[in-house]
Amino acid sequence: MKKRLLSILLALCMVICLVPTSVFAESETNKKVETEQELVDALSDSSTDIITLKNDIAISTTLTVDRAVTLDVYGYMLEITGSGSVINIKSGGHLTLKDSDPTVEHRFVSDNGLWKLDEISGTETVRGGVIYGGTGTKMYYSTYGGGVLIEPGGAFTMNGGSIVGCKADGAGGGVVVQCGDANGIFTMNSGAIIGCVAESGGGVETDGGGVGEYGQFIMNGGVIDSCVANGRTGGGGVRNDGLFIMGKDATIKNCKAVENGQRNIGSGIVLAGDERQTIGGTIISEDVVDEKYIFMNRSTMAIGESANIHANITLDGGKIDLDGSRATVYGKITNDSYGGVSCFADGLVTVNYKVNGEDYAVQILRSGSFATRPIEPTKTGYEFDDWFVSDGTKWDYNTAVTENITLTGSLYIPVTSETELRAALADDTADVIRLTKDIDISSSLTVLRKVTLDLNGYVLKMTGSGSVIILDNKSGITGDLTLIDSNPTAEHKFKVNGAEPWVLDNSGTETVYGGIITGGTGSRIFFSNGVSGGGVIIGSGALTMNGGNIVGCIANRGGGLFLSDGSFTMNAGSIVGCSTPNRLTTGEAFHGGIYAFGPMANADTTGVITLTGGLIKNNGRYDINAAYMTTIYANGGEVYSGVHLNQSSKITCLAEDNGITAFKGKTVIGGTSSVNPSHVDWGLFYGGLDIYGNTTGVIVTYKDGDSEHAKQVLPSGTLATRPDDPTATPGYTFGGWNKADGTAWDYASDKVTDNITLYAKWIANTYTVTFDTAGGTEIAPITQGYGTAITAPAAPTREGYTFIGWDTEIPTTMPAENMTVTAQWKINKYTITFDTAGGTEIAPITQDYGTQIASPAAPTREGYNFVGWDKSIPATMPAENITITAQWKDTEKPTGEIIIGTNKWQSFLNKLTFGLFFKDTQEVTINAADNSGAVFISYFVTDQDLSEAELGSLVYYAYDEPFCIDPNGEYIIYAMLVDESLNITYLRSDRITLDNVRPVITGIENGKTYCEAQTVTVDEKYVDTVTVNGTEVELDEEGSFTLAPANGKQKIIAADKAGNTAEMTVTVNDGHTFGEWKSNGDGTHTRKCTADGCNSCETKNCSGGKATCAEKAICELCGKAYGELNASNHTNLVSFPAKAATTDAEGNIEYWRCEGCGKYFADSAGTKEITAKDTVTGKLPSDKKSPQTGASGMLALCAALLLTSGGTAAVISTRKKKKFGKAE
Repeated sequence: MKKRLLSILLALCMVICLVPTSVFAESETNKKVETEQELVDALSDSSTDIITLKNDIAISTTLTVDRAVTLDVYGYMLEITGSGSVINIKSGGHLTLKDSDPTVEHRFVSDNGLWKLDEISGTETVRGGVIYGGTGTKMYYSTYGGGVLIEPGGAFTMNGGSIVGCKADGAGGGVVVQCGDANGIFTMNSGAIIGCVAESGGGVETDGGGVGEYGQFIMNGGVIDSCVANGRTGGGGVRNDGLFIMGKDATIKNCKAVENGQRNIGSGIVLAGDERQTIGGTIISEDVVDEKYIFMNRSTMAIGESANIHANITLDGGKIDLDGSRATVYGKITNDSYGGVSCFADGLVTVNYKVNGEDYAVQILRSGSFATRPIEPTKTGYEFDDWFVSDGTKWDYNTAVTENITLTGSLYIPVTSETELRAALADDTADVIRLTKDIDISSSLTVLRKVTLDLNGYVLKMTGSGSVIILDNKSGITGDLTLIDSNPTAEHKFKVNGAEPWVLDNSGTETVYGGIITGGTGSRIFFSNGVSGGGVIIGSGALTMNGGNIVGCIANRGGGLFLSDGSFTMNAGSIVGCSTPNRLTTGEAFHGGIYAFGPMANADTTGVITLTGGLIKNNGRYDINAAYMTTIYANGGEVYSGVHLNQSSKITCLAEDNGITAFKGKTVIGGTSSVNPSHVDWGLFYGGLDIYGNTTGVIVTYKDGDSEHAKQVLPSGTLATRPDDPTATPGYTFGGWNKADGTAWDYASDKVTDNITLYAKWIANTYTVTFDTAGGTEIAPITQGYGTAITAPAAPTREGYTFIGWDTEIPTTMPAENMTVTAQWKINKYTITFDTAGGTEIAPITQDYGTQIASPAAPTREGYNFVGWDKSIPATMPAENITITAQWKDTEKPTGEIIIGTNKWQSFLNKLTFGLFFKDTQEVTINAADNSGAVFISYFVTDQDLSEAELGSLVYYAYDEPFCIDPNGEYIIYAMLVDESLNITYLRSDRITLDNVRPVITGIENGKTYCEAQTVTVDEKYVDTVTVNGTEVELDEEGSFTLAPANGKQKIIAADKAGNTAEMTVTVNDGHTFGEWKSNGDGTHTRKCTADGCNSCETKNCSGGKATCAEKAICELCGKAYGELNASNHTNLVSFPAKAATTDAEGNIEYWRCEGCGKYFADSAGTKEITAKDTVTGKLPSDKKSPQTGASGMLALCAALLLTSGGTAAVISTRKKKKFGKAE
């Protein structure tokens, strides 16, 4: 047993010694470290591939990596307590960071963006291992790469762990990637960079250099979070001057860039490299107002289809491209590029999404592709409608996008009742309120905050008393209301009752489109004597009207709207059908539209009305009454009734190039020039301008003839606005406005520097009298100026008709319209006469032109067939008298014959034979006759059997005289006989064979003798007879017969059907008579037939006899030697007995010698050949001490050999036994 244990131990030792060292590589190359020194030693040990932290480690100086190594932080903290980068990766170095325990928690607190470790009271948590506390490596005048500095040629792969709370005075708070002769590479697959700060690139910075020199940041995954850039060049998350590629699993969020406390460029990313950058991950801005969260300069940014960008983008150069088919950016894209060049690559279009007027998202597409719905905006308590184009129609996402478009949508709180509406107005978080149903209110709605009300095509109706909406509570709290209308096509009918306000009534005659505010009766807020603002009261508040309508409201001051020192901006919508109980003597309402009375709510301000669009109409005498200190900015829209200004009120503009309001009613400027002056310095006035106050600037008066069309007031030195064209004068076209000298006013360049009058230019219109000749000859239209004399044209003509005048008299002068006169016609009658040319008579036909004609029956004529008329009988009566002549055809066919010798054929032979044979040339004659006296003869010669139907398509030869056919060949003669009426007769002859060639006899030769039957062949197509000695023989299918043996000569005669013959004479014996065999000297022999004239012979191989080693075999038939010698056949062996050797003489063994070939053999059969030397035995030796040649000497030698080999075998056997004995 002990021996066995020892054997097992020895075997194990041997196995351990022989196992490769690579089996133990993991335990030897993965070092776990607990101290700074162990970590430094492990990094310098080239045999260590993986270094794993076993504890938090604080290092005093930067760790250097100059080789490939993996650092597993294993959930622990690697903190630098001194200054410098935590890790510096040199050229050729490649550090892989991993974290095998990502669950451990570490706590931090933010200090101006830099996260500081505070495990006790920290408010920010980071899970897993952390690299912390780096301050960057000193380079030039600043520090770089707070966490990790990657030098040119170095590489850093981050598969886990976090870089937290690192900073740099210069660039790369977390990581900086440098470039040079070789480029640094940072690949981030997982992990995080959090709470790092630098002047540039708070999280990561990549450097750029010359061509091909750029640091590379490949961000496949991981997170850059809450990093800050606090210097001029920005880049809170990433500042890229090299190459940045961001994959779909990567995230940058909550980063920012600030300088001197203000937002700076690229809080998320600055892309400033020359290379094409790819953004495919998630980017989330921590501040929606940060317009430069992603900032581009020079780079091309390709946005991936899976990118999730919730941030604004600003370009100061560079381009945006796609890394797929589309991308959506949830934010705004601003182009600050020089010269305003497009910030998108060629072939791209954008869909800009706006929510409640604010930028929401930009979708970038390839032109011609389809947009996709972005993530729907959400807000608690709100609903989102949909995406609409500018005309209010919903966008169809099956429509290809080929140009930049803007789609708008709204987040709104839907309301269906007065209670819901009041609750929403009271909710400060409700930005947009939308009516989703008509709502009746019992009392005024007071709005004291900023809010948007979407009428959405519905009706907001006051059923009680008071203003519908009040924007002031007289206590300093005011409202800021924006009216919009998401359904501007909704129809509402109103009934009109004189000066009273319009009343909502489905049977009304007036239609208003869109949402409605109606029924208001005004409120007593600013005046004690009467109510104000039937629809809306604006104290110090503001109303912006972007849609909707104020209709059918009434108040003493401003049936539609009352304004104090607040502001009313009208961009769209209307104020119509409002009124006031104040009446003029005519019964007309006084100022039912807008009543403005300056600073009542705030004595230091002026009321402001801004008009850029919309319509104010049908509100009594004055649509606008600016009674006191009100400024009207007239930059658009239309005001149809009068405008009254008084006591420091004015009409002006925001800017001269922003449009102009068209005042269609009379505008009255009240007051004096010294006391509370009112004035106008802008506007286009069509209803007259009564100036009791003053104007500032200059006035352009537009006159149409003797009447005033409009006045425009504008600042001196500015461009006038072309007014609406005056009402058209019949016969004239308005040609613009001319100066007094008749030259045209150029609105693009002529500036008004003084009061001026412009005059309407009228151009006489050109009109056309068109002549509809109703099928007659054309008459050119007459185009002339209005009022000029017209010369009537000549009357038209029309086939089959007589002109009787025009439906309308041609005027003598050109009227003020285009006109068409139509010709009037009377139909004519015509006659068709029939000339039957000897046939039966047919009566003529007389009818109106164009009427249907019934064709008469065909005439008849004896001996002829009627073949038609010389011209077709028209279907309708033509515009002339015509005669039609009958056409006839002879019905008899010509006759004739084909003659060859005595043979004649007078018809088309139906069945061909082969009975006509000739040896010589034959003459062919063709005769023909016809009752018309004229026949055309033609012929065709062929060997083909053709039918009459086939003959019609052939080309014939004209027959003038007899012709010949020559041997040799087969012929069929076809003749075609045609008379003048094209009656045709075909003739055909029988098949004719011309043969002058004699038959050919083969298989025998004339005069020869044959000793057996012979096959004789006759080569002749037209064989008639074959005879042998006068007896006819039959030929087989091959044209052959067998000529049997017979006594004497046999004569063969062959004749063909044309009489040609051939003959031969031969003798055929019954068998051969052969002579003696004679050798041919080549192993064969031949014998010949002895019959006279027979040359037959036969040859065979020689045979018989037996060859020996000395002689060839002798043929038994011809007696000659043939073949080869037989070396194995010895017939004369001589025996020699054995003879013993002596000391004096040699001996020999027993052997045999062949006398034929002289060879020696060891046996009597001669099979074991030996040499002569082999027969000799040597002399015996004479020395007695020498070993004997006998058996004993050989035996001793053999014994010695056996002992030697046996001993060796014994030794080997013994050794083997000893070895196995140990093993046991």
